[in-house]
Amino acid sequence: MGDWVNLVGHHRAAHTMLLQLFEPEPMMETELGRRIFSWYSRFDIVAGLMSGNETQLDRVWFQANANWYHSQVDDDPQNDLDLDGILADLVASNRLLGSDMAKLYAKLSRGAIPIDEFHTENQKIIDRMNDLKGRIESTNDEHYTIQYFPQAENRPLTDEDIVNPYRPGGLFRDALWSLNF
Repeated sequence: MGDWVNLVGHHRAAHTMLLQLFEPEPMMETELGRRIFSWYSRFDIVAGLMSGNETQLDRVWFQANANWYHSQVDDDPQNDLDLDGILADLVASNRLLGSDMAKLYAKLSRGAIPIDEFHTENQKIIDRMNDLKGRIESTNDEHYTIQYFPQAENRPLTDEDIVNPYRPGGLFRDALWSLNF
């Protein structure tokens, strides 16, 4: 219980400071602002989901973040694929999705939404998640997946293994490595 009380206290303090120092659009204009938003938004989304509440920040903050990263993707067909820009855009889109999930689940826990409307809205979130997954998969032509595991020769699978960690294509490498977490 003590950790939860500390978490809530830090969450409130960070929220107050963020609102006093920043506004949604201008915050995205500097790298420091975006990093602070990234840190706080993870905190806000997880705290909201864990407590059955909405995020403390309004959706406009998450939308401003998603819009900024989306505008930064270099989609010029004459240039190489902008993996860093695409991944940053996907992460920002995922933050917006997390905020929307927290809001929807908070409505359900408060009884503020009929169950049929909840299912409809939840399906929209599932569709957006599947779209994100498709966007991630579209950047991967197996070039960024690990296909061979030399460790498999030193430690072959046994009947006691419940998963196959050596499945080709199951882990990303190089520029997509961070998607494994």
